[in-house]
Amino acid sequence: MNFIKKYFLLIFLALLPFYKLFHFDDYCFGDEDLLVVGALTIVFVIALITIVFNDLYTISYGKELFNFIPLIIAGVFFISLFLGLKLHENSLFKNEFQSFKIQQKDANTSEIKLFKDATFEYKTSFSNYNCVKKGTYFYEKDALFLNMNHKTSKETILDSAYIFNKMNNFLVPKDRFRPKFILQIRE
Repeated sequence: MNFIKKYFLLIFLALLPFYKLFHFDDYCFGDEDLLVVGALTIVFVIALITIVFNDLYTISYGKELFNFIPLIIAGVFFISLFLGLKLHENSLFKNEFQSFKIQQKDANTSEIKLFKDATFEYKTSFSNYNCVKKGTYFYEKDALFLNMNHKTSKETILDSAYIFNKMNNFLVPKDRFRPKFILQIRE
């Protein structure tokens, strides 16, 4: 295999698992996605082992010296994968402004995070996966208005407008059948 082709293949295989870890729109992430990341990591490791053993074979015939490029690619890949899995749920480049949360009856939690750049994330956590919806918001007096990126008619918890009750620190939805969100005080 050509020198450039095998390293291009390694870099391509190293980048594949990250499409499941970086989300720019609404997404759900759970056990199935972890299995996909694991399977793509195994494919990368198999290609890495094949290339390293091929390099060792050519060294044994004295045709070339050992090449550390595959090991450097593997090191960068595993450090990036570790950090990507660990920090996957965090919004790294955003400053959180306020956070509101409810605890539902069936141990699922819902949370609204408002960021200083007038965007928000609505996160619903289930037992084995999380769903995140994104959008923009604005305050008008004591009212909070949420504009979802993708509006759905079957949303049962999140409303598009809330009144902020400053006395009790919670959001009262416009639709009275939806739950109230409580302000999370940061320490």
